[in-house]
Amino acid sequence: MRWLVLARCFRVLAVMAALSAVFAFVSARGDRSWPTTPGRVLASRFVGVVSPKINNRGGAGGIMARWRVSYEYTVDGKTYRGRATTSYAWRSGEVEVYYHPSDPSISALDPGVDSLLLGVSIGVSALCFVLSRLAYGVAASS
Repeated sequence: MRWLVLARCFRVLAVMAALSAVFAFVSARGDRSWPTTPGRVLASRFVGVVSPKINNRGGAGGIMARWRVSYEYTVDGKTYRGRATTSYAWRSGEVEVYYHPSDPSISALDPGVDSLLLGVSIGVSALCFVLSRLAYGVAASS
């Protein structure tokens, strides 16, 4: 009975990690091919640590922190405001803002998918699924 409960817990964790991967993919905003314009940071606050950061050589490079940044930018004489969660600590000053060419109110500071979050979520989901299958196998043989 304990193995069956453990198997179900791993299955739930696998589903939650898979949903996190879907969220990382769906919540991706912007495209590096979008036009850019200078923007100005209005506010920035630390919102937490997400996961280990991998450096360019593939080794551990510390911790990846996240900041919530509010900014404003101007396109064709009209000023817009945006918010983004990013791994960069923009405290103040100028930032490069990517904006949607047909709707400048849609913008991003760091466009694209958070590949680290996506990769970790998929990896954890796969590991939990395998562990749930192993636990189901042990439960069936008990």
